[in-house]
Amino acid sequence: MHWVYLYFIGISLIVCWMFTGFFRQLALDRKFVDKPNPKRKIHKKAVPLMGGCAIWLSFFGLLWAHWLVFVVWGDRFSFLPQALTEHLPGALGQGSKIAVITLGGLVIAGMGLFDDRFGLTPKKKFLWQIGVGLFVSIMGIRLSLFTDHNLLLIFLSTFWVVLLTNSFNLLDNMDGLSSGVALIASVIFAIVAIVTQQYFLAVSLSLLAGTLAGFMIWNFHPAKIFMGDCGSQLIGYLIAVFTILETFYTPASQTTFAVVMPLLILAVPLYDTGSVIVIRFLKGESIFKADTRHFSHRIKALGMSVSGTVLFLYLVTLAVGLSAPLLPFVSNLGVCLIFIQALCVMSVIAILEYFGEKRLAKK
Repeated sequence: MHWVYLYFIGISLIVCWMFTGFFRQLALDRKFVDKPNPKRKIHKKAVPLMGGCAIWLSFFGLLWAHWLVFVVWGDRFSFLPQALTEHLPGALGQGSKIAVITLGGLVIAGMGLFDDRFGLTPKKKFLWQIGVGLFVSIMGIRLSLFTDHNLLLIFLSTFWVVLLTNSFNLLDNMDGLSSGVALIASVIFAIVAIVTQQYFLAVSLSLLAGTLAGFMIWNFHPAKIFMGDCGSQLIGYLIAVFTILETFYTPASQTTFAVVMPLLILAVPLYDTGSVIVIRFLKGESIFKADTRHFSHRIKALGMSVSGTVLFLYLVTLAVGLSAPLLPFVSNLGVCLIFIQALCVMSVIAILEYFGEKRLAKK
């Protein structure tokens, strides 16, 4: 039945590739571009924005289109694998959940697009993100961490949405970096969903992966279009929502540590966010200040090209995240080995970027 997911990836790739080309031309016509700024950006010439609009329209358009098709003509899809058709009624019952995710995504993307065009203060963006996080968690999209304390779960869910929304926004500092890391994470989460028979999430994550792949055709270095805050915050929001909905621990799991799987798969954006905040705090600067001290900038300072840096961080994402899906199936000793492996990889990176930071400080 894996051809079904290849279809979702393929159709979303083609649609997003087409929409991205359309919005690129629209951005050029409207002079909606991101201009160079040596203090906080590395591109040398103006690049059109509005890539986030293509991502939003492609993903949600296809998600709703397929849901509606299955609602109206679901009985005509007998050719689908039995394992999928058995769960079709459950997937079709997700309409209200899709509506909540769509509304939250519309607000996040709209706020980001306004920021790209007119500018918003970091505090105002933060408040909008908190509002969206509270909205989706109150509407039932919230974590389940072995407790029935709703207020605690709403707080943690909101925190997770805000954290990932900002993490992928901060990671969007080199051509193809944020979208590529999100693509890798989406594929890994989709595989976990397929294996654990969470088919609504498997389809949604497959659509997201294909959408990001289609956008990356235009966005990899040298980028012909940027996603802007509209796109980077949107993909962070979507990954946050889908990881909240996805079940990583089941009664069959050998250890409860399976619930921390997202922390490993998303290690690169989380590490980037944490390290940037620490660096700015230690230097007595606002944590909201834009600069070129990100994870990627510190690696690039070692002498890598932009493309080389981005590919290197893709490799780090895979090296840390690939073993994470094994967490439900290994003993506590296996969990320790997986975490030690991840710690070793990130320690090597920390050593490398330490010298990169020293080079940056000399400039």
